[in-house]
Amino acid sequence: MCGSTHRTLVLQVGQHVLVYAHSSTVRNHVTARGSKEVCIKTTDGVRSDSMNQEYNTKLQTATREKLRRFNSLRDRELQPAEFWDVVAVTAVDESQREAYELQIRDKVDRKELPLGIHYKVFSDPPGSKIGNGGSTLYALQQLDDIYGKALGSLRVILIHAGGFSQRLPNASALGKIFTAMPLGDPLYQMLELKLAMYVDFPLQMKPGVLVTCADDIELYSIAEDESIRFDKPGFTALAHPSYPVHRDYPRGVCIGFI
Repeated sequence: MCGSTHRTLVLQVGQHVLVYAHSSTVRNHVTARGSKEVCIKTTDGVRSDSMNQEYNTKLQTATREKLRRFNSLRDRELQPAEFWDVVAVTAVDESQREAYELQIRDKVDRKELPLGIHYKVFSDPPGSKIGNGGSTLYALQQLDDIYGKALGSLRVILIHAGGFSQRLPNASALGKIFTAMPLGDPLYQMLELKLAMYVDFPLQMKPGVLVTCADDIELYSIAEDESIRFDKPGFTALAHPSYPVHRDYPRGVCIGFI
């Protein structure tokens, strides 16, 4: 452990990994490169109202810009490097995979998603549950079988969406990744929202894989004089601590880049 810090341990798989831990309140963030654990330091005290207002305004502005940019890509035939080369989604079994493929195909036909992108759905192997880690490795193997050496030149987003959504019954039939959101025209589902939140990443990274989940939403803003670049070998980690930080143990949800 790193003293009183919140720790996120990342396993490197492949050429490039970024992992992001998020919560409802941002206190601090760190970046790290190389196959190392990432220690997230917390800060004491409460933001003033003016600081909160300034932060919220920046966050809203940044989020609107991401949504605007993604909207400009919907229904367009995109050129290489404009967006992800491959959007891959995982499913819990073959039946769910078929349902996901049907919904994605319909969304492409209705021009609700960027066009010219390879959309893939991979089901977990039958048998015991293998978790997100096992599902990541299995999906990477499927991608390698499809693209071979060319995979090393692609930017891939891998969204874990397998599961039965037992705590969200309204999403059990079609999956949380196709849950409707109250924005967008055509109406967004979680799939579009995830793609919108990461819309800037493909232009800022070398070929690699972003690993994330279908049921979380990450909001962030970058200062005008700053930029995010994912151009180093190994992995890159961005994180901030969970809130409240005074509980008996730290909490957090992680997404990752490979």
